[in-house]
Amino acid sequence: MMMTDDKGWHFKARGWWQQVTVLWRLLLLPALFSAVQPLQAQQPLTWELVHGRERLDAGTRRPVQRQWLDEQRWLQKTSSGWLLTDAATGTEQPWYDVSKVAGALQAVGLAAADAERAAGGDWLALLPQRDAAAVLAGERLLKVQLQSLTVEEIRGVPKNPELAEFSPSGEQLAFVSGNELWVADFVGGTCRQLTSDASGAVRNGKADWVYFEEVYDRNWKAWKWSPDSSAIAFMQFDDTAVPLFRISDHAAVQQTIESEHYPKAGETNPLVKLGLVAVTGGPITWVDTGSFDPQDFILTHFCWQPGSDGLCWYAQNRSQTWLDVILTDRQGVSQRRLLRDQTAAWVDNPGDPIFLRDGSLLICSERSGYRHVYRVSADGSNMQAVTAGSWEVRAVQGLADDQASLLISATKDSPIAESLYRVSLTGGVTEPERVTSEPGQHNVLPAPGGKWLLDDHSSLQRPPQTVLRSGDGAVVRVLAEGQSLPRDKYRFGTVELRPLPMADGSETSAIFVLPPDFRPDRRYPVWLRTYAGPHRPQVRDLWNPRLADHLLATQDIVVITFDPRSASGYSAASAWKAWRQLGVEETRDLVAVCDWLQQQTWVDTSRIGLSGHSYGGYFTAYAMTHTDRIAAGIAGAPVTDWRHYDTIYTERFMGTPADNPDGYRKSSVTEAAAALRGRLLLVHGMLDDNVHPENTLELVHRLQQSEKQFELMLYPTARHPIVNSHYSRLTYNFIMQAMGRPQAVLAE
Repeated sequence: MMMTDDKGWHFKARGWWQQVTVLWRLLLLPALFSAVQPLQAQQPLTWELVHGRERLDAGTRRPVQRQWLDEQRWLQKTSSGWLLTDAATGTEQPWYDVSKVAGALQAVGLAAADAERAAGGDWLALLPQRDAAAVLAGERLLKVQLQSLTVEEIRGVPKNPELAEFSPSGEQLAFVSGNELWVADFVGGTCRQLTSDASGAVRNGKADWVYFEEVYDRNWKAWKWSPDSSAIAFMQFDDTAVPLFRISDHAAVQQTIESEHYPKAGETNPLVKLGLVAVTGGPITWVDTGSFDPQDFILTHFCWQPGSDGLCWYAQNRSQTWLDVILTDRQGVSQRRLLRDQTAAWVDNPGDPIFLRDGSLLICSERSGYRHVYRVSADGSNMQAVTAGSWEVRAVQGLADDQASLLISATKDSPIAESLYRVSLTGGVTEPERVTSEPGQHNVLPAPGGKWLLDDHSSLQRPPQTVLRSGDGAVVRVLAEGQSLPRDKYRFGTVELRPLPMADGSETSAIFVLPPDFRPDRRYPVWLRTYAGPHRPQVRDLWNPRLADHLLATQDIVVITFDPRSASGYSAASAWKAWRQLGVEETRDLVAVCDWLQQQTWVDTSRIGLSGHSYGGYFTAYAMTHTDRIAAGIAGAPVTDWRHYDTIYTERFMGTPADNPDGYRKSSVTEAAAALRGRLLLVHGMLDDNVHPENTLELVHRLQQSEKQFELMLYPTARHPIVNSHYSRLTYNFIMQAMGRPQAVLAE
């Protein structure tokens, strides 16, 4: 029985020594509890916690949309609207009053729900520098000034406007409707059609599929305002001669067919033109591309020259072994090639050049085997390196106001992480000055002029942190912190960065997720993950919760994410090893990895698995038909023969089937179907309009003809990504069975 008095709590006991013993135990209890509790409280990581309805919101942070409004202030999108922050003081305030803007829209006839949704950020277009936003209301186009609350209206707007963007002046809004370019003029109150020759196969200002996917980085917009707001440059795509590919919806009672112009390797490409049109209307000025063979010509980039004086555009041949930088005046009268860039293999799109006041320009090139910045004289006669070395420039982030220095994102201090550097432009190649000092990946958004820097940074072992920095890199304040994994509550594996040997004796970094109680004197199955596509690394020194990998690790499976040399991103030259023979060198590197694994005492060498999706699916299927090292593999949405994939991607790496027949044969999975070894699971979405299902179905046919056993799962309504719990359960169970963990297989 427990009793109290006015002096506090004490215990009734038969002897003083019993009271002391009880008291001593109570004093020790908190220390013992704190030491033991984390271990006792740890729960097993389950499939439901990683993939199911009880999914952990752990170790992740939702992306935040930020942009600089001017040299001092930035905007941040929140659930309740836009927030305006002053970099110098840290003060925050709403950018505009959402309720007042909604009221202004309701006052001109917009329904309350529509007005509130638009005011909350659901705009047709937004121009923060002019405090202007546009919203569509039936056939009316409304422009609202977010501070003054004035609303301008244009009637007679065509249906379904898309790819809308304000002019730099904020006085016009251009968009595409019915594959034609239009402009809404808020000064004159009119809506004007600028092009008129579109059809089912011809588009103005909107990319066709292959340019959308391979040139514009999955962006349909193919037009740009002139800096002075007086004209628009745009591309026209004519797919009349491009073959149609059809996909059937097999989940419907009545079959529906999707058709898309899709040029496969060696087939006819779209005919493209580059035009300029005044916003006041009138005839279109077409840029002269007559010096190029229309079927050996890709227009991979265009932009305006300073002062709206003309265009700068890039022309490449189909196999992309060269790139011409061409300058054209606004009238289309004068045109000259500034330079031709070439490498030992293909030439990647360098993106926008930077024009300097002395007439020269800055552009990236991989001609040295590494991506670096070069300065090209105004007449093109001199191309001088600005950066050099055994590292790569990933992006040019900003130019100083005096044009004496440049901010770049680069891999100078780590091939698997990008930091921000400042580079001098006053001489030749100089040593870059590192601005962000912490190890790991830095994604930096400099303010105009470079006085302030917004930096999202993390590492393999450190969750993301968002900081505001001064221009010299010093941290001014921390804006947001990411979550670590809740290791006190759940059992996770151990994440490590280790080197793996490649076929030529070099090494690339790999990410190991080891079981929680890993012991080198035990034997563990190994599951390998990769993408393996040229210059597309999966191993990066940045934060990733890797919950799916930890789940496998808790079942005593070692998970390794690795990159072959050609995928590592270490250099352009390393990627060129895959040129004209996709799959071949990557598989040599995989064999080297497997040879190394077989020498490790902790590896169950009979159970090495591999999985990947898209190119990773191709590589998995290729490896299992060209080596005997993989016991089991999952090939998701694989290309199985490069003749089935699109022209611009495939021919960059392989050339055409006509000029590289041996390369296509060596790179084919279907040609080697009879050599399949190991347990293969093929997975594909039947509405995949990127890597068509025929890839998997042709391989299925060849495997059947060869009397090879395999497993297949088709998802009738899935496209290229496959994201659903059935798929997660399927792949998890496959891995458990193949890696000798039948007790962990989930019930159906």
